[in-house]
Amino acid sequence: MVRANVMPHRDWLGLNEDRHRMRLKWAEFFKQYDLLLCPAAASAAVPHDQVGERHERKITVNGKRVPTTDQLFWAGYSCVSYLPSTVAPIGLTKAGLPVGVQIVGPQYGDRTCIEFARLLEREYHAFEPPPAFA
Repeated sequence: MVRANVMPHRDWLGLNEDRHRMRLKWAEFFKQYDLLLCPAAASAAVPHDQVGERHERKITVNGKRVPTTDQLFWAGYSCVSYLPSTVAPIGLTKAGLPVGVQIVGPQYGDRTCIEFARLLEREYHAFEPPPAFA
């Protein structure tokens, strides 16, 4: 008997093959570019909400209530293809909420991502603790 939530073996193999195809495409991209900069999340920081199950929690993005798990898209985007990434502060919204940038590098390029984050903090925008924690 197969449980309903378990993917048959052949499906996993096909999905894993897709992942490796993506990994090879990314390797081509990183022959031309050192890093990829993209959002860390779909919104600025939001208040912590630990009530209920994570997949049931909602936040407002661009005036629309969406699941908090939608924020995981950007992390999954790089991780599914074994790409390292580092999130660094990039600025504040008009309301003073922190915004981050995700620095994605080629496979095994962890140190390059971390070094770019260090340079970004030094030369552009360093972490600013919220007023209550300053």
